[in-house]
Amino acid sequence: AAYHKNTVRNALKCCGSQGHGALCTQELQITRTRCAVHSRAADHKDTVRYARKSCGSQDHGALCTQELQLTRTRCAVHSRAADHKDTVRSALKSYLSQGHSALCTQDLQITRMQCVVHSRAADHKDMVHCALKSCGSQRHCASRTQELRITRTCCLVHSRAADHNYTVRCTLKNCG
Repeated sequence: AAYHKNTVRNALKCCGSQGHGALCTQELQITRTRCAVHSRAADHKDTVRYARKSCGSQDHGALCTQELQLTRTRCAVHSRAADHKDTVRSALKSYLSQGHSALCTQDLQITRMQCVVHSRAADHKDMVHCALKSCGSQRHCASRTQELRITRTCCLVHSRAADHNYTVRCTLKNCG
């Protein structure tokens, strides 16, 4: 995320029971007075619910609320962002064939000088914590890109930060 121009991209891929997965891509772009959310979902007549609320001023930043619901794999994504204290939360819930569900929740909190990424995956009580801190200046701050992928037996969380060529990767394998 960059100061005065925050950009967060999340890619969520769910695999269905027949091998046909639902691909959800959301692109969240935040400025001081404007917040634009673009959501796209396509597989097996997936349903997208989208709500945007913008009350931009110099003192109070934009507020974006997004709800993405997929019919086949019941994937729910909630995103919210505010100026000077940006918060993006996305939750993906995937039902497995044996009745066990894999729940992955990641919280992205952005301030002016730091960016903290918290990722948690719960299936058979397995957890992964990943924290990223950026040491940029007031003009140049780190940009973040996250990809969260959940399959039947593994949960892969990949975080990439493009500032001073700083890269952090975090992987969780879930043996069910």
